[in-house]
Amino acid sequence: MNIKSRNFGTTRDGIPVLAYTLTNNQGASVEILTYGAAIRSIQVPDRQGRLQNVVLGFDNLSDYESHTSFFGCVAGRTAGRIRGASFELEGKTWKLSPNEGPNTLHGGVRGFDKKVWSAAESMGPDHAALSLNYTSPPLEEGYPGELDVNVNYRFDDSNTLTLTYTATTDQETPVVLTNHSYFNLSGDPSADVLSHTLQIASRQFVSIDGASLPQDILNVEGTPFDFRLPKIVGRDIRVDHPQLRNGGGYDHPFLLEPGVSPSILLADPASGRTLAVDTTEEYVVVYSGNQLAAPRTGICLETQYCPDSLHFPLVPARTLKPGQVYRQKTIWRFGVS
Repeated sequence: MNIKSRNFGTTRDGIPVLAYTLTNNQGASVEILTYGAAIRSIQVPDRQGRLQNVVLGFDNLSDYESHTSFFGCVAGRTAGRIRGASFELEGKTWKLSPNEGPNTLHGGVRGFDKKVWSAAESMGPDHAALSLNYTSPPLEEGYPGELDVNVNYRFDDSNTLTLTYTATTDQETPVVLTNHSYFNLSGDPSADVLSHTLQIASRQFVSIDGASLPQDILNVEGTPFDFRLPKIVGRDIRVDHPQLRNGGGYDHPFLLEPGVSPSILLADPASGRTLAVDTTEEYVVVYSGNQLAAPRTGICLETQYCPDSLHFPLVPARTLKPGQVYRQKTIWRFGVS
């Protein structure tokens, strides 16, 4: 195992950004930026042993600063949308920065994806790890309290990447963290992912309205959202269904069945690459890259709590309070079939 770092550029504010590459003893690697705590590259083998990058990313820092596609970043303080860019806590209304019409998406105009994180590396005999930290000051993007966030990426010799998140606050605040990587297991970023197969241990999904905000909880059975058995991503994506119209494709939270492993299985039959996902979270938001410049060339599997829980009465509202620790772990196991 080894870790190497290199200069990835300087932000418009004059802050240097580093790229860290964690390489295992088989030659597979993960590259992580201190900008947005973003995963820029994951090089894993196909069934012939050929290493290729299986996530979408940019080649230069200016593209990360300019674009709003959230490639590989940690989304926060709240992943997903918040209706009306505001919420109430203990009778007080907190107004956030709207960045998608009247709503807030993935933390606001300058969420965690636009911040430079500090980094500390560590290594063991069979793994390499990078721990990234960011402290969000009070009222950043309108959120209450100071929030201290740590994200640890651990890559090992079995081509497993473990993502561990922790956070603490000095004032009650909503916190929903996730990684926003777009997977394309073909290794060809110009190819779409519609021929990938996807399996999700989920009997229910969250329907969305025309603004992609949570609307209801529905059963997947008999709908294009039934992925209980492996299904080609593109099989039903063009079906005339109101939920596919609202999302422009898949852009929906799925409620994961507890105790089932893996929770999610993505595979590319052509290359043989597979991705098995397990998580401590209750939901995965599946986003099929509908609004990308090259649509559907990547698929996001955003393990997180249900978006907009403070406005969605069908799930318990969730916040982080002083003295509590936010914890989340998601495991990506890359393999071949």
